[in-house]
Amino acid sequence: MLIIKSRGELGNQIFQYGAAKRALRRRETLVLLGFHQFLKTFPGVQANTLSYAYGKKATKRVQKVWLWLENQARIGRFGTLLENPSAHSVSRVEGKTRAVTVAEGFFQEPQSLDWGAINALGDSFALSTHGSTTAESPHEERPACFVHVRRGDYLRWPNTASPAALPAEWYKAQMRAVSEWAHPTPVDFHVFSDDVELATREIGQSPNIHFHSGTVEQDFVAMCSAQAGILSASTFSWWAAYFASRKSSGPFLAPRYWLGFREQKWRPPSLQADFLTFVDV
Repeated sequence: MLIIKSRGELGNQIFQYGAAKRALRRRETLVLLGFHQFLKTFPGVQANTLSYAYGKKATKRVQKVWLWLENQARIGRFGTLLENPSAHSVSRVEGKTRAVTVAEGFFQEPQSLDWGAINALGDSFALSTHGSTTAESPHEERPACFVHVRRGDYLRWPNTASPAALPAEWYKAQMRAVSEWAHPTPVDFHVFSDDVELATREIGQSPNIHFHSGTVEQDFVAMCSAQAGILSASTFSWWAAYFASRKSSGPFLAPRYWLGFREQKWRPPSLQADFLTFVDV
């Protein structure tokens, strides 16, 4: 049994799932603690995966169980699945009870993922579960481009002096670049944000700019249906661009250096990807 607790939201959960599936042994059961956004987005996850609710009522109970599991792993009774970012690898340490392994980490190393399992997720979207929200252009002849404007915690994280939120002008410049790419065909831009009101003020309004305010699951599925994308430095848009790129050549534009764009130093370097075009901020 391999047990992993969700860290962060949907984008991080996809990385964790991919790493856990890669590490999973034959006839071993994968147990997901949390992963509520992941399971709502991908209802077709394989049957040998168990999940426990991670809502408000279950949080304390799940945390208590997880602390006990961590303690058992710490004293060597249970095994551990460890990430080693510097070596771009994941290692497994056996415990005295070989039947249980505990995994804790973000696992944002593409080389350590089960890409067969990841691609199967892309085939399991159930649009009927989330409504008919998509980023398809209302005009069949026009390409649709998603714009992911991450605000919320990114306005303060990792600190207020150097936040991870991209400037509005960067988004506007990439929208102009996508318009030039598609010229003379107009582009429909679909803006997704955790603060739609702020994004509306920053991006501005236009007949070809559409702002979405669906659930996390609805927004993600809609972004995956676009033909091009403009990303924030977020794993949410990283994965949306990946799934969208399986059907379209893009472009999918992302900030160079990712979270380290202000210092011009890759953070983390593992999120460089050949399906993205990186642009200076």
